[in-house]
Amino acid sequence: MVDTAADGLLSGLDSFAQVSLGPSAVNLAQDTDGVAELETLALFLERSQGLTRSEAVDKAAQMYIAGKVKSEVATPHLAPSTVPKAKDWDAVFSTHKKIAGNQVKLSKVQSNFVVWLMGFRSLIDNVPLAQDHLEGVEHDVGFAEDPFAVRTARYCFELDKELGRVLLQTLEQDVSNILLPHHNSGERRSSVLFRTLRKELLRDDPASQDRVTNMVQNLKQNTHDVTTLADTFRYWFTYSSLLDNPIKPSDQVRYLLNSLHPRYNNYKSSAVFHRSTTEGKVAGFDYFVRQLLLEEANQSGISNNEHAFAVALQASSTVPPSAFAAQAYASTSSRPHQPSHSQARGGRDSSLGPRFTKARGRGSATKGRGGGRSFDGCRRCGQKGHWAPDCELSWSDANAMKRGGRGNSSIAALAAQEQQALVVAHRQH
Repeated sequence: MVDTAADGLLSGLDSFAQVSLGPSAVNLAQDTDGVAELETLALFLERSQGLTRSEAVDKAAQMYIAGKVKSEVATPHLAPSTVPKAKDWDAVFSTHKKIAGNQVKLSKVQSNFVVWLMGFRSLIDNVPLAQDHLEGVEHDVGFAEDPFAVRTARYCFELDKELGRVLLQTLEQDVSNILLPHHNSGERRSSVLFRTLRKELLRDDPASQDRVTNMVQNLKQNTHDVTTLADTFRYWFTYSSLLDNPIKPSDQVRYLLNSLHPRYNNYKSSAVFHRSTTEGKVAGFDYFVRQLLLEEANQSGISNNEHAFAVALQASSTVPPSAFAAQAYASTSSRPHQPSHSQARGGRDSSLGPRFTKARGRGSATKGRGGGRSFDGCRRCGQKGHWAPDCELSWSDANAMKRGGRGNSSIAALAAQEQQALVVAHRQH
């Protein structure tokens, strides 16, 4: 009698699963474990609710399958997720491979891991999920030598491998030697290569973590412009995140405002008030950098195309800092500005651009004496774009040109036209 009841219960359960819940529930129904409990439940429903035998079996089956499905959904699975469809990643990264050699290259000598990473992120920024694959957010089975690591939902092996080829083009030879064991084993995944480079080249000891934290908190603008200040903060923000100590967006803004020179006190007061508003609460670091660039332009009276582009590019973080900007800033920002040794001897600071030395001898630059000439044009022909020693006109031709071509040289007018064309071409480039 019991066997007959059990067979009827399983038959009803199988029939209900096929009709109502599909093939996945059929597999659950084939499990004979707990048949006795199902029979007990069916008898309980039949007696307590006045159901017929078939109605009690159907309801018991529904309750059993619903509980089984719920427990399966709640249980984590270790099986790898479906890999996205393969794409022609070689074509996707074709442009990146062409320009990768022109990026800042990772070097052990220069110790520029953070600067290199910022440039490489900018390079691959237009490829979805590329940065997540590079830094191991999306990874394969066994990543980081963890036997329990499973493949993440959006991981793509083809993307990871092709990104590794781009990465290899941005390394100096001394860094490439670090990856020699991976090269010999045929490993090309960017996530694995990047993890090895990070482990070898990035100092993440407690002392380094404290140094980065103190640097960010105590950074001051001093005599630096807003662009240099923003680049330097981005450098240390990136460094801090690599040390597993990311700085919150609200703290990034707070550190930026605290670092400003006193000449920005009025702006700082308005920015603090703006942060208390609904709109200001969600405004991030880049927003305030853009506002600071505009404030800097207002204070200096600058209004030109170059500054307009600087505002747009810096605020959107599309321009990586120069390889030595952050290091040079860090070495000077923590102490009062003092002239360098070369400046004290009347020399020049190489970071200030073209060499303009102090005038020597008597007279002024406008009279052709001394070395302190401003770039106001050639004293020979009066044209801008070159110095007098580089002028292609003789003094007689230049004088004739100044007199309107009535001098003693027949080539003065032609030379003037050619000289003007050279100036125009130089400005266009």
